[in-house]
Amino acid sequence: MIQTANQSRTGAFMVVLAFGAGLCATRPAVASELWTWSLEGEGHGTARVFDGGPVVTASSVATPLSPAVFFAATDFTRVGARGATYSTGGESDVRINGDALTVVVKFDTTYIGGFTSQDDHTGGEGGGSLWSVIELVMPADELIWLTRLIIHDTAFFSGDTFIKFENVTQGTTLLELTSPTVFTETRTLIGNTGDVIRISSQINGEGFFPATVTVGTFHSYDASLDAVFIVPEPATLLSLILGLSLISRRRR
Repeated sequence: MIQTANQSRTGAFMVVLAFGAGLCATRPAVASELWTWSLEGEGHGTARVFDGGPVVTASSVATPLSPAVFFAATDFTRVGARGATYSTGGESDVRINGDALTVVVKFDTTYIGGFTSQDDHTGGEGGGSLWSVIELVMPADELIWLTRLIIHDTAFFSGDTFIKFENVTQGTTLLELTSPTVFTETRTLIGNTGDVIRISSQINGEGFFPATVTVGTFHSYDASLDAVFIVPEPATLLSLILGLSLISRRRR
């Protein structure tokens, strides 16, 4: 069961995230004792600028010895700001800082052309996909849970993003996200110590930017997920609630 503590906008999310991270940074790191997690996933991408060169590809698969996904395919006409670049990349990773565990999932496929008439305006194309399944074990009955998802797309580019949070032990869906441009939220995650929380992500995107277009030459499809889980002490939880209350009053 999840109880909503507060729904914040981007500014409030950043304030609370910074506050929580600061509290955790001042305490001894006990990641190996406090958090248990696993990650499986795979990603691949292609990139090509229309200058006669080959398609650039990149891929990554998470393994038990390297539990993360990271790939980047980049093709460019020349080095420097006056060239044209197409890139497709992605990342799925887990980062631990004391009492805080952060899930990071990102994907983007992007074309950047020159900005003046003398620069390269070749156009380009590419695309790819990323999927991952991250599972973490709740180290306490309650966790502070902060979520932010940003999705951005422009002309000539398209994609799909699906994010799902589940309590596998209890067989419940906690949250599903598909296509919000910006989603930020702070909750109290209530369960039982030992419950397995699963975060499933599936993102894909592609783009084709024609060489005939030379205006507004930064185009992309990108999605970025940050999910932070914090084990609160009573004083920490009270401070966060008071901070959220102050933010809410100021916005009113």
